[in-house]
Amino acid sequence: MKVHLNGQLVNSEDARVSVFDRGFLYGDGAFETMRVYDGVAFKLQEHVERLFGSLSMLGIVLPVGQNHVKQGNTEAYDHIKTQANIEAHDYIKAIVRTTVLANGLRDAYVRVTVTRGKFGGPGPGGIDTDGCDNPTVLVVAAKLTPYPALWYEKGIRVATVTLRRNLPEALDARIKSLNFLNNVLARAEAKKAGAQEGLMLNHRGYLAECTVANIFFVKGGTLFTPSMECGILDGITRRTVINLARQEGIVVQEGEFFPDAFHSADEVFVTSSIMEIMPVAYVDETAYVVGKTTIALGGAFKKYVTRYVEEQIS
Repeated sequence: MKVHLNGQLVNSEDARVSVFDRGFLYGDGAFETMRVYDGVAFKLQEHVERLFGSLSMLGIVLPVGQNHVKQGNTEAYDHIKTQANIEAHDYIKAIVRTTVLANGLRDAYVRVTVTRGKFGGPGPGGIDTDGCDNPTVLVVAAKLTPYPALWYEKGIRVATVTLRRNLPEALDARIKSLNFLNNVLARAEAKKAGAQEGLMLNHRGYLAECTVANIFFVKGGTLFTPSMECGILDGITRRTVINLARQEGIVVQEGEFFPDAFHSADEVFVTSSIMEIMPVAYVDETAYVVGKTTIALGGAFKKYVTRYVEEQIS
């Protein structure tokens, strides 16, 4: 497997990041994951915009352009270096495409990781960000391992976990931070409960999101989902599903909901870039069917992806 690391395409076993990199020491950075269909990264522009939103809030600036890529693989990056004033967004999009192509992938998982890098002097340099002006940029593209077909047919089990989402005042939910420990521990708790996903509440006890997915429920034909004010990540698949639902004539209500809202729901599903639309069979001990709204939106989403890919290829 080849990965892109700081301007170069290298074999994954040869990729090296400093032990003093702040991503390793402090989780100081941000990341994005996306899905590739038939060689096309789905919603690449939106993922890059969200990444740079995270980096902006973290105060991380990418030194892109000639100085950043001149040490890279010349053959792979000739098309990049012809642009004297390449912008950071275009740079990330270009290296995502290049990494996917270099691995000969059609259906893939891509992760873009950006850290603040390492302190410019010797040693780790402490937690101050002074002297950290050379971010690490890593893109990994791997063959997609699909979730079991039975999950999409019957649904997954979701368990409400005791661990709460970080307070927005402590860590803004709009930052897709490398410090993912909150979600890691929540997922471990859910797995112990025999579930595939963990449902997290916010500090006020309202529904927030799952460990790697946004959550929706259907009641009386209306589609409900926690609002951004609940301290959730602005999911790109979430946005797409909301737009598709409205196009299908489905009423969508974003708001603050307590967990008992699930008790009277007709259907539940979760969304993410990799899962797409995943039906939920159980939330704790309450069972749900894979209903007509979930099925309809799943079909609409697949058609949307097909159109998107065709437009990008043409």
